Amino acid sequence: MRNARIYPLFFIIFLYFLFNPLFGQKSKLINLLPKIKGWKSVELPQIFTPTNLYEYINGGAEIYLAYDFRELVVAEFKNQKNASIVIEIYDMGDEKNCFGIYSIERSPDSNYLEIGNHGYIDGESLNFIISTYYIKINCYDCGENTRDNLLNFADGIINKIENRGSLPPILFYFPEKGLIKNSEKFYLKNFLGMDFLKNGYKAEYNLNNENFSLFIVEGEDEQGAQEMFNKLKNNLKDNLIGKIRINDGECYIAKDKYYKKILMMKSKNYIFGSLKLEDMELAKDFLLSILLKIRGEK
Repeated sequence: MRNARIYPLFFIIFLYFLFNPLFGQKSKLINLLPKIKGWKSVELPQIFTPTNLYEYINGGAEIYLAYDFRELVVAEFKNQKNASIVIEIYDMGDEKNCFGIYSIERSPDSNYLEIGNHGYIDGESLNFIISTYYIKINCYDCGENTRDNLLNFADGIINKIENRGSLPPILFYFPEKGLIKNSEKFYLKNFLGMDFLKNGYKAEYNLNNENFSLFIVEGEDEQGAQEMFNKLKNNLKDNLIGKIRINDGECYIAKDKYYKKILMMKSKNYIFGSLKLEDMELAKDFLLSILLKIRGEK
């Protein structure tokens, strides 16, 4: 009778592991965890996927999912002085999405340094991106060694990554004059609050006592960009107030309650323009600069 009771229990446990999606899986992200002399892993790394990310960042998971988050590994290390390092490695699937979530969370005022493709230190935290990975390292009770420990662990991760990737090339289409450094952001979906605008980049500027934004939207191809541009013009049709030529391209002008003056153009598979920039001559100069970069003429 005793064995008869044990067998069903074993069968239930077997079924649990058989149908548990994480059973038997070894995340490739675990291979990126470094081995640093004097530091030992506290416990087995935790793995999170889109289905259970909320268990780790409850209330913040949705923004990661909006950038097509793939997987997260979390690991903790301690040394003999009981200092603690916690590493989070997010695989965002591609470099644009990786930059996107990073760009949304960073601040232009952070303490930036050359690490990975882009990164910064903020107190006990080091955040950076490389390849498709968004990496966060937190050092607790590390005292005066905080910075060195953060950089040692970061280097340990970076050295394990062969294809390090780069920042999205479109970022270099934005003119440098007046650019608020590290203000550039990437939005995978619902750019400017419009569900048909995807893959949108926006950068903040301050020039001649004016605060304004420039934007670039990347279409999959010229037809896709034209379809988005037509929808954008139709969405703003009641607010269109004119049209001008910049070089040999058409630039539409609209008024909006929030974005004030909007200028917008299309070239190849890109839509680009300005928001909140009242100085027309300045706006034309900026858009011409972007236009020439898109065409490869500058």
